[in-house]
Amino acid sequence: MIPLFDLHCDTFSEIFKNNYRLHDAPLHVSLKKAQGFSPYIQVCAIWSDYHLSNDEAYEHYKKTLSYIKNQNITLCKNYHEFSKLSFILAIEDARILNNQLQRLDALYDNDVRVITLNWSGVTCIGGGWDTNVGLTAFGTSVIKGCAEKGIIVDLSHSSAKTQEETLNLAQELKVSPIFSHSNSYSICKHGRNISDDIFKKIVSQDGLVGISLYPLHLNIHGNANTESIISHIEHFLNLGGAKNICLGCDFDGITSLPYGITSISSLASLYILIEKKFSEQIAKRIFFYNAYEFFSKNLK
Repeated sequence: MIPLFDLHCDTFSEIFKNNYRLHDAPLHVSLKKAQGFSPYIQVCAIWSDYHLSNDEAYEHYKKTLSYIKNQNITLCKNYHEFSKLSFILAIEDARILNNQLQRLDALYDNDVRVITLNWSGVTCIGGGWDTNVGLTAFGTSVIKGCAEKGIIVDLSHSSAKTQEETLNLAQELKVSPIFSHSNSYSICKHGRNISDDIFKKIVSQDGLVGISLYPLHLNIHGNANTESIISHIEHFLNLGGAKNICLGCDFDGITSLPYGITSISSLASLYILIEKKFSEQIAKRIFFYNAYEFFSKNLK
């Protein structure tokens, strides 16, 4: 069996939206489609739908969470709870805090352990990837609150300025942020991808970067395939990231996939390609052990 630890999917949002069951949902991810992986640990995000106001999105998160828990899906609060099948709850776009720091306590009490600061535009947290805006004072407070509680901060979707300011603050706080689903800007010049300098900072701060499978993050023209994925992995490896890269597929959060990938089950063939191109050790680190070691250290 292939071990798999994936940093990002939107499957929780999609099963709630469509009234599906996680066991056999007709999505990129279902328990049936993931049967070829063990252990399988998945970070699942609840997305703050941009069509909704901050407060409406907060209420939507609570309804989604209730739907998930009614399916008897156990959410890991810390690494001691990891098993052969484990889920970690994330929030994608912290604007749902809406300048109310007490909501961070509520998220933590409801088992949220990863928070993606932004999605797009300027919010109460700071600037998204499509802006040149940094952290707000409230955003700084949120990062400090996450550090105190043990919530992992995710910089995918953040602006370069927000990335820089958060990494500097994280260094002071002695915590390690992640990019749950972002690729190399040097390989694909999309605003959601990250620069070599930022990646090197992640390496120096023992953070993680999950490789996104969104075709436009892999190839600026969108005509991506599995070799495109390999190109981003190889570039990050050349920057010293052997212990800092993993998968952040963005399954069920994207409308298209690279050629050769149809669902989570297709990752078995990607594993074989990585193993052939690099080594079995690198394949296992990317698919599982880098993320597992990071969360074992940071999810306490």
